Amino acid sequence: VLLVDADLRRSSIHLQLGLPEGPGLAEVLTGACTLEQALVQIAPFPNLYVLTAGTSRANPVELLDNAQWPALCARFRKLFRYIVFDSPPIAAVADYDLIQSVCDGLIMVVRPDHTNRRLCMRALEAVPKDKMIGVLLNCVKKWFLGKYTTPDYYYYSDGGRYETTK
Repeated sequence: VLLVDADLRRSSIHLQLGLPEGPGLAEVLTGACTLEQALVQIAPFPNLYVLTAGTSRANPVELLDNAQWPALCARFRKLFRYIVFDSPPIAAVADYDLIQSVCDGLIMVVRPDHTNRRLCMRALEAVPKDKMIGVLLNCVKKWFLGKYTTPDYYYYSDGGRYETTK
């Protein structure tokens, strides 16, 4: 599995995983380093590799809108079974379109207490329907579909009908 921080404007994967910021994707695309020099294998998870965003201050659109980007993505496909891209928000910047164009599918991450519903709906409409895998709700504390241990707790039984724990 390869996790690529393709959000070249506001990268955060390196912070979340305690990795150095670079070299990363930006340096690979500019030719400042090789892919092998930029890949980081995560020790506790030997099948997980990370490519941070890097430290280049070049325009992200210029980095992604050249022949190196699709060629690099083709190389990812040869080396890894699964590739996950962390991208900028949908339709916020042109970088997103260049990233999603090389992807097979898209999972939109939404944070209910931060995401504007109108903008979320507009983003959902902008996603190519053949690429939409689903929506992931992030940072949800108590949700009506969650499992809670209360006297009125319902669950789906093996028998295919709803039962209560009352």
